[in-house]
Amino acid sequence: MRDDLKFNPARPQQHQNYMITNLVSSYDDLGRTSVENMIKNVDRKNIDFLEQSESKSLLHKIAFYFNLSNPLEWIFLLFFSVIVTIFILIFDKILLIGIHQRMLLTSTDNQIFNFLMWISTGIGLILLATCVGYFISADADGSGMPEIKTVFSGINIYKYFSFNAFIGKVIGLLCALIGGL
Repeated sequence: MRDDLKFNPARPQQHQNYMITNLVSSYDDLGRTSVENMIKNVDRKNIDFLEQSESKSLLHKIAFYFNLSNPLEWIFLLFFSVIVTIFILIFDKILLIGIHQRMLLTSTDNQIFNFLMWISTGIGLILLATCVGYFISADADGSGMPEIKTVFSGINIYKYFSFNAFIGKVIGLLCALIGGL
């Protein structure tokens, strides 16, 4: 049976506003146990075994505590965090270069030209940032926070994590920040 056809008697209006109850309510509607129930239902036998065990290493205890039994997950998280950090440093450097170039463009002796150039480059970059959603990917529009909350709740958004949406977000954010927003 599909998730949207299930009926929760505690929420009689669920069929009329299923999306609202699904996105705003707790994880119970998605068939997941809450963190509180997971803590209450921990098997004490396994915890006692790990606490009393001299043969288990510290790494095994940490893996059990964080529910990461597969070392490949740890390696993936490590490499992913390194890649994201490198990307953010590159993004920050490009942003500083863009702002510096915009300031160099408007550093002449004519004050009226400087003002008009500063305003026109800002408007041009902001227009470019708003056109990204139309020309590159419509999934790049918006802040992304509601979409991330939706993804974390377990709903798959089609093409939200596509490469085109990523490029659109990067170009749009760079243009908006260099443009002065």
